[in-house]
Formats: sequence, C-alpha cells, structure tokens
Amino acid sequence: MLGTSVGAAGSGVVTDPRERRQAQVDVAVVEPGSGGSRPSVALLGEAKWGTVMGVGHLERLGRARESLAARGLDAAHCGLAFFSAAGFSDSLRTAAERGGVLLVGLDELYGRAMPTGFVP
Repeated sequence: MLGTSVGAAGSGVVTDPRERRQAQVDVAVVEPGSGGSRPSVALLGEAKWGTVMGVGHLERLGRARESLAARGLDAAHCGLAFFSAAGFSDSLRTAAERGGVLLVGLDELYGRAMPTGFVP
C-alpha cells in the first residue's frame, strides 16, 4: 500500500511552530537517510476508535508533514493515513480518491475490503 519499503514505524509528537502547538502522530513511518541523503517520512497516520474522521484531521496531519519538512526531513512523498472504527466523512473520502491519503476502517483492517485511497 505504501509503494516503498517500510522503515522504522512508531508514533510521536510533532511541534508546529507556526501554530504554536503540538500534534500527536499515532503512526509514523520513517526511512533513515544513507549516503548523504536525508531521512524521509513515508507515512504519517492518525487512529481513532469512536470518531468519524474528516478534513480537520487531514489538515492537522498535513501541517505536521510541513513541519517535518521544514526541519529538513524529506516529506515530498509522505502519504497520510487515517484509521477509524467509526468511519470517515464524505469530504475525507473525496480527498482519498485524489491520492496521497489512505483510509483504513474495520473492514480494511480485518481484510474484508481494500483501503480507500492510496499513497505514492
């Protein structure tokens, strides 16, 4: 689904100096740099159990991606993923259809369906 090998996966907090706030990132996939190349962020994700996720979640993770790029990480091909048991808004589904966004609900998590969207 990522179109790349998966590096280190974890979670963390990204500080957004422009907004002067921190963003919790539930899933982060980072490839270490080698041979002089910068570390790259392949995926940032957010997981919610009882919340229908929408474009506000997309905008928040997009700002986290921008903050990481401003710090020197390569985020040019960083996809955004959303994991929700409660589902996704129509506007977030539309964004996923355009690409760069992956939606994973319970059916996708348990292998009953393919995720909506894709990441480069």
